Amino acid sequence: MAKTPAVFNENDPLYRITSVTGRVVCTGLLWSLCSLPLVTAGAASCAALAEFSDPGNRSPHALFRTFFRNFRRCFRQATPLWLGVCALLALLALDLAFYRQIPMEAAAARYALLTTLFLLADLVIGIARFAFYLLARGVCPSSLGRLLAQAGRTVLLRPAAWVCMLLADLGLAGFLLSAPYFVFLLPVLPGLLAWLHCGLMAFRCGKE
Repeated sequence: MAKTPAVFNENDPLYRITSVTGRVVCTGLLWSLCSLPLVTAGAASCAALAEFSDPGNRSPHALFRTFFRNFRRCFRQATPLWLGVCALLALLALDLAFYRQIPMEAAAARYALLTTLFLLADLVIGIARFAFYLLARGVCPSSLGRLLAQAGRTVLLRPAAWVCMLLADLGLAGFLLSAPYFVFLLPVLPGLLAWLHCGLMAFRCGKE
């Protein structure tokens, strides 16, 4: 008598934990591989977010094929967005380096200036994250300006998610600085961040 093949129960907590862990690790490695040219990091970020934002990807699927399909789909819009974000962050970094060299008598003025630059940089990163998330979900406005406007509006309406993502980034950075021997985790961290960010951004941020 032929044996019935074993079927995994997708509702089993152990199976779900193992499945999510495997997807996080594989997605992180794929992001690291596709971001090696640096220019393609934007499209890779969209592909990583698409892996965890699409409810259809919760069931077993061809992860590698799906990742590269989303990478190609988002490349045209995500690449100029990524390059623009890098240019803005570089400009803010130059401003930060410039103002730090200027002697200021009041420590409060220096602290306020540095804090303002930091918040501006984080706002740029937050808007970019929401824009990448919208692209990952298939939201493709007619222009990059409309995409950024929609992402910026979402960031301002959902400050809690923005703050949580910032705290997660700072927590991971502090962890790696205090325990540098865990640097081997760097290739898989993008997958963890994509999973975490999708959980924070998955609130009425889909197709509007």
